[in-house]
Amino acid sequence: MNVEIKAEEKEINCSCEHFKRMSVLCRHAFTIMMRCGVKEIPKRYILKRWRKDVISRNYRFSSVQSDSDDKKRLALFVEKQQMLLKEFESDYISPGLKSKTDGEVVCKLLGVTIPIPEEINIHVPKVQSNKGSGIKKRIPCAGEVAYENSKKEHIMCSGCGKRVPHNLRTCP
Repeated sequence: MNVEIKAEEKEINCSCEHFKRMSVLCRHAFTIMMRCGVKEIPKRYILKRWRKDVISRNYRFSSVQSDSDDKKRLALFVEKQQMLLKEFESDYISPGLKSKTDGEVVCKLLGVTIPIPEEINIHVPKVQSNKGSGIKKRIPCAGEVAYENSKKEHIMCSGCGKRVPHNLRTCP
């Protein structure tokens, strides 16, 4: 790849043309910038969509913003909101309800009665073993297998008539 850097104009051109296609600098350009000692990426290569300080182009205007010039109307709006809040508090949140739980307040507002038990008996769930073949045992080596087999009582060979670790078929 051929990368050209013009320090005076703060311009970087790479033959892969990654910036032209994807609007992101390529690794070749970053490597050359690091070798040349460039400490900061030039502003022309930082697009607005990647910046944190960009303000959205969509603006929302609410009724409060349109009335912001008329201070009397705005003060009346605030006063009505405070009056509605006081009315709600007096109708639905009585002094007795302030000490009750959220569930009781919701039941009162909806007009529903839900029996709430005084004592809740919840037990710890039983521990269930993981799926699989059970306890994983290590595979014993040949010496261990031979030692365990030597402890076993041998069968009677019908060929030689002795108690040995072979049978008629494997009798020497």
